[in-house]
Amino acid sequence: MRVDHVRPRNPALEYRSPAVPDLRLTTVVGGATIRIPSGEPNGRVMTQQTQRTVVTPTKSMGIALLLTVLLGPLGMLYSTVLGALVMIVISVVVAVVTLGLGLLLTWPISTVWAAIATSRYNRRLLEGHRQY
Repeated sequence: MRVDHVRPRNPALEYRSPAVPDLRLTTVVGGATIRIPSGEPNGRVMTQQTQRTVVTPTKSMGIALLLTVLLGPLGMLYSTVLGALVMIVISVVVAVVTLGLGLLLTWPISTVWAAIATSRYNRRLLEGHRQY
């Protein structure tokens, strides 16, 4: 069966078949609705779902490391928000208790954590797991 284009509508496109004049195919964002002729004026409606593809870029390991080396736990916000918040709180507490000397310990930990988080994010993304 051949389907000819009649006139586009925004956001839907409507098609009519010359072989079956009552058959209309309306493509809408997110799915297609096929109207099949019947005794009723509007006909029966069948809906077919379409597959959507979302392209998400991977995170750069170099940027993650650079931000974390320069900004410490604040730089972790690029690779992991929850990890960054945890390390910010820990770094503030350690810095107050040790008069700033504890940052010599928390800063490298933040850098390693950012590298692990970025690697895990990229691996899960490439395996097809959903990321939020």
